Amino acid sequence: MKRSVIQLAGRTLLVSLPAKWVDHNSVKKGDELDVLEDGHKLIVNTGKAVSTMETKEINADEMGTLLKKYLFALYKRGVDEIKIRYSNSDMANTVRKIILTETVGYEVVSQTPKSCVVRLITSGSITEFDNLLRRAFLLLLSMGDEALMSLKLKALSHLSQTALLEEPNNRLTTVCRRSLNKWGSETFSKIGPIYYIIEEIENIADEYNFMCNNLYALRDSGKKAEISDEVINILEKVNGIVRLFYEGFYKYDINKFIAIDKTRREIVKDAHDIVENKSPTPAEYYVMHHGITIMERMFDMTGPYLILAN
Repeated sequence: MKRSVIQLAGRTLLVSLPAKWVDHNSVKKGDELDVLEDGHKLIVNTGKAVSTMETKEINADEMGTLLKKYLFALYKRGVDEIKIRYSNSDMANTVRKIILTETVGYEVVSQTPKSCVVRLITSGSITEFDNLLRRAFLLLLSMGDEALMSLKLKALSHLSQTALLEEPNNRLTTVCRRSLNKWGSETFSKIGPIYYIIEEIENIADEYNFMCNNLYALRDSGKKAEISDEVINILEKVNGIVRLFYEGFYKYDINKFIAIDKTRREIVKDAHDIVENKSPTPAEYYVMHHGITIMERMFDMTGPYLILAN
């Protein structure tokens, strides 16, 4: 779509808004619009959610074991209502259990022996995104801090509680991705990089969860559960990388990202020395494996963030 530029007095230039867009977004005289400069582009945003209903119909029998993943994908995409057909009437209860885990706002609003309807019963807002994202970051930091403290105190039994923090983190990151797909972002002009970062926040929470549950399972295993100070120090450095990224994300400082790369190299060397020169216990292998995975995921997030920051 091309629009002609109109010149008024002096250097004032005007471009008319497309009538279809104006009607769709209920824009009227006197309204304020957000205008974001992005290189050669200008992004015009009303700053309010548009109440359009997106619907989808699926066959649960055809989804098989992918039903849960598919429903989560529809939620993240921004679908507001899903009609689910099935041959087994027990499927309605299965659907209820699935949507209770991460899809905030979804409810089964009607059902028959052969189908049910899932609908979003709470409306979101583009303005909620930044707060939800920060809460997801803070939960990630809490998981790392609590896990580290449990290792230092040799209190592996507490790790089962730390692992549970993954669930609220999943809900927050899922809602954030739905918000991006549904309304975009007032803060970030490029959706791809921030969407990737949110995906990785969830993946990193998964790694903390796996580490906590694996170590908890070894809590009464004697020597198998022993963790040396050198290995605990690796987890402490990994947590330091997570915190550096969080701080750099909210207040850009290139030195923090340089420090992430430096610490990453130290962790790789430390882990290599332990594996080569000592006989790590199963618990130590778990800490190093999940810790290094978290470290690499954090490092992979720096590229997308630098796209957003520059």
